[in-house]
Amino acid sequence: MHSINREDQGGPFTVDWGTGIIERRDDAASGSSGTVEYVVAGDFAPSRRQVEAIRDDARVFYGDVIEEWPTADHVLCNLECVFTDRTERLNKDGPHLVQPSSEWAGVERLPVDIYCLANNHIMDAGAGGLEDTRKLIEKSGKSACGAGLHDTHRAPLFLQDKGVRIAIINAAEAEEAGVNEAGAGAQVLDAALLRRMGEIRQDADLLLVIMHAGREHIPCPPPYIRKQYRDLIESGANLVIGHHPHVPQGIECYRNGIILYSLGNLIMDDKNRAYRDEGMSVRVFMDASGVRRLEIRPHCIREGGIRLMREAENRSFLERLKKLSGYCSDNQSSAALWDAYADYWMAHEMPAELAGSAALLVDGPQLIQSAVRVMSETNRPGGWYRMGARMLPFLASRMVYSKESVQGEGPPPPCVKRGAERLRNRMMTRAHRDLYIHAMNRIIQHEAGQAEQWAVDFVDAWFRRSI
Repeated sequence: MHSINREDQGGPFTVDWGTGIIERRDDAASGSSGTVEYVVAGDFAPSRRQVEAIRDDARVFYGDVIEEWPTADHVLCNLECVFTDRTERLNKDGPHLVQPSSEWAGVERLPVDIYCLANNHIMDAGAGGLEDTRKLIEKSGKSACGAGLHDTHRAPLFLQDKGVRIAIINAAEAEEAGVNEAGAGAQVLDAALLRRMGEIRQDADLLLVIMHAGREHIPCPPPYIRKQYRDLIESGANLVIGHHPHVPQGIECYRNGIILYSLGNLIMDDKNRAYRDEGMSVRVFMDASGVRRLEIRPHCIREGGIRLMREAENRSFLERLKKLSGYCSDNQSSAALWDAYADYWMAHEMPAELAGSAALLVDGPQLIQSAVRVMSETNRPGGWYRMGARMLPFLASRMVYSKESVQGEGPPPPCVKRGAERLRNRMMTRAHRDLYIHAMNRIIQHEAGQAEQWAVDFVDAWFRRSI
């Protein structure tokens, strides 16, 4: 088994994995400013039952997780749903995370004063839903950044606390929620934003970048995310904090900055995927010279509320985070895990994903023929079953809708629309596109199924939740 055990990741920081504390080596704080404290938390998108629990007793639901938050100068989290009564829904792949505006009353009791809106769900109810959500935030006396109806809503947020000037950039791999033709949507990380970072940095002592990007549910970030986040540090960011994978990923002390690749969820209900029912927030202490101290605060997510992890849970979490951090900080280990995940995905998920778009491309008889051929040819355990199970509803719909009804006038059948939305998303979103290309290259180059054994074992254990 390949392993990396780093108590000290180099650079100006030391890491104590026993306590989950990262500190700057030198103890010479800036003499011209005080120390500011920020709390940053991950994805907030409560289920219907969780919303009801918040409504019943918000104090009990948020529990001890938020006890330290009121002492911070600012508290930020990613608001990954919209609050609106509008019925419009964005044409997109995946669920629409929309809550009635009346439920905001319980949510606003969360002691967050800055909501990060750059994510792939912020346009789920169209520009109107985004506008309604921003109005609710502002009416509560709080701030929002990263998404809105025009450029000023997406501009960096400049703050000054205790003599420290801090700029916050919130951006995303927005998928269908990027800026539309009318100018509404989420800020994306692009070449133009990277070019502006030098200018932004000149007006601030510290630069904090909060990103919503990457591949969901996996233990380590894809290669392009590692490069992007490192580029952000090289472009002047002191701290890069990621979310969107919905699981905690590793931490890297890179040059003079710190990268947290994914905080995981703050509140989200999905017990069917490994590690989605836990996350972490971080307390960050900074002065004008940079990040002085960062404290990791792991928590558990349940239907009835969230709570800080107990001693044994906390110890297990930090041990796993240490291992993940060692892997994502090492180029060779990170590449091996990406190979192993690509092979795992080809065996367990790709057949079902492709089947979801098959109805868009072929008629019923042709779909049956293709399904039978794939089922008979694949030798991956469970692959044929998943392919067949996903094809059945599309197969039935193709028996109802003829090719002419699909290609003729009027709206497409629901199954075809879903297939088109899924396929478009896979093509436009780098997190999906890079995985497809990497997996296909491994097949073409006769490398599929030949990832390093330690990485294969780790990925398998991750999805069995036995790390």
